[in-house]
Amino acid sequence: KIGGGKLGQLHKVSVPVGAEEEYVQTLSQRSDVEFAELDEQVKPVAVPNDPSYGSAWHLPLMGAPTAWDSTSGAGITIAVLDTGVDSTHPDLAAHIVPGWNVYDNTSNTADVYGHGTEVAGAAAEIGNNGVGGVGVAYGAQIMPIRISDPSGYAYFSTMASGITFAADHGAR
Repeated sequence: KIGGGKLGQLHKVSVPVGAEEEYVQTLSQRSDVEFAELDEQVKPVAVPNDPSYGSAWHLPLMGAPTAWDSTSGAGITIAVLDTGVDSTHPDLAAHIVPGWNVYDNTSNTADVYGHGTEVAGAAAEIGNNGVGGVGVAYGAQIMPIRISDPSGYAYFSTMASGITFAADHGAR
């Protein structure tokens, strides 16, 4: 943009192929140029085909669709330290990895209150499967770590033990 204040003063400049970055650098140093940037092509943002995506106002607000052009969270394990996770949930089941029930000291990580399943869905509900909604990192694995009693309350000690278990077992 050359000059000041008005959008009408934007200029597109053709430069020799291979010298684009040099021209951007040179133009950026001029006092009469407000900014210089490459005119790059941007592909459309992919929108998941999950029926509840349209009501997920928070995903576009946080920029998730743009981030999904780079990553969906594949290869990442997210530990959900909460009330457990419903491992039969159709938008989560395929991405559940073994976790631990710190509260009862067992492998039973079933959700006893419902909150953990909701949190797991927000984090990594599977996308592009034509079911339900989509999570922020819809390609990630979920490691359920139950830290709460049946009423949803948890102690700092079970939280700390849950974090330690998750870190020791590959969660990030």
